[in-house]
Amino acid sequence: MAENTTGHELSWDSEIEKEGSDFILLSEGVYKFTVTKFERARHPGSKNLPPCAKAVLTLEIDSPEGKAYVMNNLFLHSKCEGLLTAFFTCIGARRHGERFAMNWDIVPQSTGYAKIGIHEYDKKDGSGKGKSNEVLRFLAPDSDEIDKAIDKQYDCPVSTAPAQNSPWGVWKK
Repeated sequence: MAENTTGHELSWDSEIEKEGSDFILLSEGVYKFTVTKFERARHPGSKNLPPCAKAVLTLEIDSPEGKAYVMNNLFLHSKCEGLLTAFFTCIGARRHGERFAMNWDIVPQSTGYAKIGIHEYDKKDGSGKGKSNEVLRFLAPDSDEIDKAIDKQYDCPVSTAPAQNSPWGVWKK
């Protein structure tokens, strides 16, 4: 069962004890993730993209500071087809150059690697700037960026093992 990453409502007389924030801001880099939550939603439309369906993903990343969570929207629109194919390639469900019918049933608990960046935004309450993590791009299992990130993190050669989600055999882990 996936861990509840959205929390829950408290009653007026709930007992509380947690101090501080659970929010962890990751530094920019390549991270392995697990999709812990997937929701179907609707994009109302914007200046750059008309109304369309969207997948709202919660990615869990283990970091030295604890578990970090990054939200990501995948828009089901032809303008975003490259992002969709990159995601499904990343989790091992699709090969490069392959025509693919999106199978959303395999998304929960799937794993992959993503390049994570820091997004700076204006806080809604007007109190200044805020920061959050964002997915800059999903990386294919055979990406050199994954090798470099793992080499840097562990300072050792990368081993190969069967991919957890891939029916096509071995990729760099």
